[in-house]
Amino acid sequence: MISIDLGLGTGQFSGLELQHLMPPNRVEEKYLEELIHGIHYSATILASFRQLLPPPASRSERILKWYEGRHVDPRVRKFDQIERNARDNARRDLARFHGSNFKGEK
Repeated sequence: MISIDLGLGTGQFSGLELQHLMPPNRVEEKYLEELIHGIHYSATILASFRQLLPPPASRSERILKWYEGRHVDPRVRKFDQIERNARDNARRDLARFHGSNFKGEK
């Protein structure tokens, strides 16, 4: 859950300043792959709690994605695959947690 789900407020602070310090390993390929997986896995889990989980991709959507994937940079293709795997992993874990009939949609 996030703060808004808990009824907490938000705010804007014009005087707030941040200094973002990023260690060198945060731009390494392996770290980026894990980050992409984690973001899409957790987003799928969070969407299920809000009952906003989209249905799995149809056959035609998967074919279109495959075709598009043949015409993009290999790194983009790899990151797309990581994203799909993360969403599939989250759906599988949700089904295991909620039972095999879990859909997650409204």
